[in-house]
Amino acid sequence: MTDLTFIEDGNSDDLDGMINFSKRLLVHNIITTIQRYQQLSYNFSDIPEIQKWLAAQQPMPDQELYAKCHLSLSCMSTSVLLTSLSRSLEYEPRGAGRGDIV
Repeated sequence: MTDLTFIEDGNSDDLDGMINFSKRLLVHNIITTIQRYQQLSYNFSDIPEIQKWLAAQQPMPDQELYAKCHLSLSCMSTSVLLTSLSRSLEYEPRGAGRGDIV
């Protein structure tokens, strides 16, 4: 879905007053891939212990989540991650509509 968003936002619908068929082809390729994966059968078995553990998990606040990510991103400091998060949320607030994004 992210790919579709980038295609939609990063490519104009028309070029010189004509339909942008390159954009339509990109969208077609992504949707075809999604449909292909939807046709596959995934035979997962229930594992009650894992289901119980997942159900008990509480969502982590963004600030805490980004701070924990620092442990796996040794090249970035927590302050860099928090600054990046703040800037990202400034430009694209959570739950913002298209018109609200800077």
